[in-house]
Amino acid sequence: MALQIRNNEMVDILSTDFQRRNEPNFAWQNVLSMYSLLPGLRGFWPMSAVGAAGVAYDLSGNNRTLAYHGNPIYRVDGLAPYIDFDGVGDYLSRADEAGLDITGTEAYIGAPGLTLGGWWWFDAYGADRDMIGKWWGAADFSYLLYWDNAFGQWLFQISQNGGALACAMGSSVVGVTGQWYFIVGRFDNTDNTIDIWVNATHETAACAAVNIFSGAAPLEVGGAIAPLDGRASLVFLCASALPDYLTNALYGHTRWMYR
Repeated sequence: MALQIRNNEMVDILSTDFQRRNEPNFAWQNVLSMYSLLPGLRGFWPMSAVGAAGVAYDLSGNNRTLAYHGNPIYRVDGLAPYIDFDGVGDYLSRADEAGLDITGTEAYIGAPGLTLGGWWWFDAYGADRDMIGKWWGAADFSYLLYWDNAFGQWLFQISQNGGALACAMGSSVVGVTGQWYFIVGRFDNTDNTIDIWVNATHETAACAAVNIFSGAAPLEVGGAIAPLDGRASLVFLCASALPDYLTNALYGHTRWMYR
């Protein structure tokens, strides 16, 4: 069998007719269609659609607009839209409602669970930094994706009863400031696992919890109690345990926008 040699010059010549998968423009034009097809999508905030007084619009079709707090600024990095939090009172929120009380036991979902995340940039660590979640007060814990300063890692955690941690999974990826990370957490109530992705690194652990607590805490992006000093982009929330290949596809197809 003849050996086929890659012709780099031909690839360059044909790139005007056949788009490269690693071209930022190619990722940019496909983002909305990819996220709109996520199973169990409950909210998608790309941070490009912004309303009066700074509210962040939800493009999932669920109309879950996030309220604006502090003075974060909407910006663009190349082709990537984002909101820039200063770590002092900046965050987005939505009051509790049924569509945000994801328990992981929804009978109408074929793969029950929870998946949430986005693209994140950290200007500073040095303290806990909330990214997205419903985790408030002393007995109103549901789910949270955040930077845990004590452990020096990104963590995804859930509570089963609202007052205590049930399961958590941390990432081994070392966090540095001044660069983008694709960070996603997942609770799978079928396989009884809890997972975290940081870029292409996927780590998992067993999780015996049978549900996520349905509480009254607001959904927050950026965090009121442990505010994020950094950026958020393409933030999403799903009432389903997305299969590995979908999460990997989100990273693979959008990462060229975040170089």
